[in-house]
Amino acid sequence: LSPLEQANAEKLAKLESEKLQSEQEFLKAKEQTEARKAALKKKLEHERGNAGNIESQTKIEVGEDIPTEIQERIPKSRVRLNEREIYDLDYAIVKAKDLKPSFTTGGTQKRTDMNEEQIKSIAENFDPKKIFGSGGFEDLPIILHDGQVIAGNHRIQGMLNFTPKSRYAYEKAIKEYYHIDLKPDELLVRVPNKRLNNTEINNLAASSNQGRFNSESDHAIAVLSHYEAKLKELEKKLDADSIYSLKNI
Repeated sequence: LSPLEQANAEKLAKLESEKLQSEQEFLKAKEQTEARKAALKKKLEHERGNAGNIESQTKIEVGEDIPTEIQERIPKSRVRLNEREIYDLDYAIVKAKDLKPSFTTGGTQKRTDMNEEQIKSIAENFDPKKIFGSGGFEDLPIILHDGQVIAGNHRIQGMLNFTPKSRYAYEKAIKEYYHIDLKPDELLVRVPNKRLNNTEINNLAASSNQGRFNSESDHAIAVLSHYEAKLKELEKKLDADSIYSLKNI
């Protein structure tokens, strides 16, 4: 072979070797992804205690409405999951005893851990600046019409455990922010302006925890719950049989 032909042959052999190596790396990465996905699914099913069900399909048992005093004069609040899922929320006065915070997975609760320090901080050293006016899910707790908590289980529990000092600070802040005089057994919360279906309740509850979790599994549950449909579509695309097929994804 001439020097040029030899150089071309070596170049071609190198390209073939790189291609084979890339294919092997792709297959290895795909296998690792499948293994991680299977392990995560198994862990999530265990955490949920509801093997085989995704959170958006979990049946939410909604009970009878609790008494609520909707505050029509206060502009509605709003939470946004994405460009299409936007929920208007009414401010409402409720009796504290009617609220149902939960710290076990299932229903509207998507977290697996209870942060006792957070509850204690709210109960004993309530700081209205950390809640009022925060917007989105971080503001006043969001509940269903039957008293189940969609967002703010820790906030609700802390408020139920108020010391006299914190209760005073809370009532004073409610008066300043919303011009409402609460009775000692009342709390101000937010409720969906419209009745939500099962999927909407699940998605809203899962999305409320994104960005603030007490454990890795909490984060996985919330993210997988809300993006389950998108993940299923992505699964189909990841079934590509080579790295070149992935170019069109």
